Amino acid sequence: MILFDDSQKEGLIEFGIEIPVLYSRVLNTFEFLKSHEILGSKIDQWHIGKIEETISQDDLRRVHSGDYIEKLFSAGLEGEIIKTFELIDEAGNYYRYNPDKASLPLTLLFDRILAIVASSVQCSRIALANGFCFAFSGGMHHAQHAYGAGFCIVNDIVIAIRKLQAEGRIRTAWVIDIDAHKGDGTAALTKGDDTITTLSIHMARGWPLDGDEYDLNGNFNPSFTPSDIDIPMAKGEDHLYIPRLQEGLDRLDRWAHPDLAVVVSGADP
Repeated sequence: MILFDDSQKEGLIEFGIEIPVLYSRVLNTFEFLKSHEILGSKIDQWHIGKIEETISQDDLRRVHSGDYIEKLFSAGLEGEIIKTFELIDEAGNYYRYNPDKASLPLTLLFDRILAIVASSVQCSRIALANGFCFAFSGGMHHAQHAYGAGFCIVNDIVIAIRKLQAEGRIRTAWVIDIDAHKGDGTAALTKGDDTITTLSIHMARGWPLDGDEYDLNGNFNPSFTPSDIDIPMAKGEDHLYIPRLQEGLDRLDRWAHPDLAVVVSGADP
């Protein structure tokens, strides 16, 4: 099954955010599937076109701090979006952001983000019922417990898993993250939880691993929290990607198999 709502065609420029997002990849892929000589005539059998799930504050609080959720549902929302999407630089100037181009207030972006979370939950439910579901949105793997990061306000992956666990639908889950950036938020949020096993294959250098592991006050940078299986790939090692991923999956396969496996294929702009 494939979950794709037409509302997901929209980009970020409506909010004045000038970060390039290649939504054409999504649209081209979906149009290809619709026009496929076999799949096209069976679209009713594999396409779900409406996000019907709803997300509550309680769902978010299972993963994120109460203080952070309060900010997201108050006047602090715009500031959190600006920080998470890095719309103001260190000099205080707008960066990749032009409010004059906005046709929608920045705060309405949060509604779209909650819809992404809802789609991840709905997709997980469908996968449990049918064995597989793919959603064209989701994968906000950089969001941490008390703040957003890397264009990820909240972590839909862990929110979906925690919601299904709270409902008693699953006990265990795997997260297999093949986005180019390390799934740092997911690793930090699930550290010490033996019900969620994480694998991340990612760039060995670059964000979010380009900072210091500890700040000047000795505080640990949660982006360096290890996944259960980390597979860092250095520049020039492209030819080793598939063998190393297979090795990691073979290691993962030694764990008890989960009730749900979530594959994060990459959602960063």
